[in-house]
Amino acid sequence: MKKLCTITAVVGASLALAATAQATLISSWSMDEAASPYANSGPNGGSLVQDVGTDTAGTGAGFNGNAAHLQYSGGTSTRISSQSDPQSGNSFGFSFFINPEYVNEGDYFMTSEATGGSISTRGFDYWNWTVRAVGGAGALKLEFIVRGSGGVGAEGFAAVSSDEVMAVGGGQSGHWLHVAGGYDASSGALSLFVRDMVDDLSAVEYSGSGDSGLTTHGAGLSLGTVDYNGSYVNFAANTWADDVKLFDAPLNATDVANLEVVPEPTSALMLGVGGLAFLFGARRKLRA
Repeated sequence: MKKLCTITAVVGASLALAATAQATLISSWSMDEAASPYANSGPNGGSLVQDVGTDTAGTGAGFNGNAAHLQYSGGTSTRISSQSDPQSGNSFGFSFFINPEYVNEGDYFMTSEATGGSISTRGFDYWNWTVRAVGGAGALKLEFIVRGSGGVGAEGFAAVSSDEVMAVGGGQSGHWLHVAGGYDASSGALSLFVRDMVDDLSAVEYSGSGDSGLTTHGAGLSLGTVDYNGSYVNFAANTWADDVKLFDAPLNATDVANLEVVPEPTSALMLGVGGLAFLFGARRKLRA
């Protein structure tokens, strides 16, 4: 197992302009629908569908349009999942926006689920990669882990985590967080970008490295609770989720900055009434 190396750097505007966008959009779910299914507008297709065995996702105002509400209401916390694998290869990038409400250590946000097998006591056997909440000094971090689908006792490993960005339990800030990054299967490099869309001027990048050549996709993608061979094994954070995307390569600073662009009200007014509907109905997207 290769030693994990974590480097933290602020991604400024000059870096975002200098870097070259390299990721191609594969799957995109706006989460604008009032209920499941959530349509995929990317080239891979495939909706995200409510797991009827888990608490039904709510709907409400999101970062851009509507958002799905992953919640716990007395049953099993919400799971929304693809019915087929939406990734296109072992190298990948991801992007999503969350507005956490109630989060405990070990709660899950986004996961590439493993192909079902015998239930194991080890959490790594349940998924190929995931973004989840982990403990900090009185607060919670976001952790991005890639373990691959090598099977019990044969998996690889690579991980990176953010600084503390969430409270434990309730008491969240109510701010939207942009979470993005990816894994390069040829080098084992990982990236994780996190930005508080209210307080931060730019995303913070966290870099890590681990095993290369891992198989990172299998049964499909889930938001919230994780399923493994018909059993619920890891559970969702109580959070709003919006604008979920997968790419064929890790995202860089330019990719992330482009996904975060929201029109300023003053700019929209300058374009007149005819331009308002266009500006507020769309954000700049990465080129496919």
